[in-house]
Amino acid sequence: MDGQRLRTNYRQQLDRLRAAERAAGRAEGSVTFLPVTKSVRPEVALALAREGATALAENRAPAFQEKVEAAAGAGLPIEWHFIGSIQRNKARRILRGARVLHSIDSLRLLETLERVAAEEELEAAAYLEVRVGREEQKHGFLPEELDEVLEGARPLLSRLRLAGIMVMGPLERSRTAVVFEEAQQIAEQLPRRAPGLFDGERCALSMGMSGDLELAVACGSDLVRVGSALFDGVGGAAA
Repeated sequence: MDGQRLRTNYRQQLDRLRAAERAAGRAEGSVTFLPVTKSVRPEVALALAREGATALAENRAPAFQEKVEAAAGAGLPIEWHFIGSIQRNKARRILRGARVLHSIDSLRLLETLERVAAEEELEAAAYLEVRVGREEQKHGFLPEELDEVLEGARPLLSRLRLAGIMVMGPLERSRTAVVFEEAQQIAEQLPRRAPGLFDGERCALSMGMSGDLELAVACGSDLVRVGSALFDGVGGAAA
């Protein structure tokens, strides 16, 4: 692992985010920078935390558990986010490590997570995954399903706090702006459509990755998920 390259990449991507905030007329630090460590081994993730990353994200349960345990063993207080699809039979191990879940894609999954969280006496923030681009190969709720979904979620929520929605950019890059603008409108409308349901009466927006960070910030994203740009030339790829 090239520690100097990792440090340089991390600073460059943070500077890139701050520049995007300024360009969008947003306050510095208003958008959360979330490194996604799915492509690297635990020692690289921990090195990133030592550079100042206070939150990290994973998308597969085995790698997630390995990195959570490594961080705990190293005494690093990381806020772990889980951004991948959650299988209900792995909900317990994910909840034991994650404080934020970005990929709630069914009410059945939400019900399972609530039950497990109560059994484990845990709490977590949750994002509903919304398929704004309507691509069939992706997970998530369709925008037109959200009112019904939110009413179904209302009696379930206790240990989980509904933080907002998570949106993936479309595979067809020319449609990114349209998808992100629609996601922004949805996030702005949902607290009015479902009063008392979102944490702080605000629907946060988890949207944007390495390739579309600037556009996501311009469209109101509260959190961007950056992976590949951080680890270019660093080494330490995951097995």
